[in-house]
Amino acid sequence: MNLWTSTVEEEQAYNFALYSKHANALVLLLYTDGEYGNPMHLECLSYLTNKSGRIWHCRLPASLVDRAKYCGVGRTVARTPV
Repeated sequence: MNLWTSTVEEEQAYNFALYSKHANALVLLLYTDGEYGNPMHLECLSYLTNKSGRIWHCRLPASLVDRAKYCGVGRTVARTPV
């Protein structure tokens, strides 16, 4: 998986995009410096609203992203009720 970011100056925001051939759900994680075990923000991405073809995408406000030092992506697993 490859993660790309770009800025949207006029909206004071960042676009995040990620290519994945097989993912069915993703979480974007933002971390402050030194807090690698506890993300400061989790953005759960839905295939219904955050996926175009094989590209996952979301836009987050710069006020949030600028506080982060690192970002990462995690996979989520949908659970079926028993």
